[in-house]
Amino acid sequence: MVNVVVGMAINLKEVCIDDKFCCYNVKATVIDNAQAPLLLGNGLLDRVETVTIDNENKTLNFKLK
Repeated sequence: MVNVVVGMAINLKEVCIDDKFCCYNVKATVIDNAQAPLLLGNGLLDRVETVTIDNENKTLNFKLK
């Protein structure tokens, strides 16, 4: 069984994290799903060394390369 999800690819001119780290021209996908309304992919993740998830504080933590 194959599920098809309709989405729209967009280009984010700028993504800044805590005013310390900014990426430009980041590709993202917007889908009509309350569980995942905006997905950031390798366009951002390739620019950082590690990403950790802090479930207690509900944050993503990025370590710069």
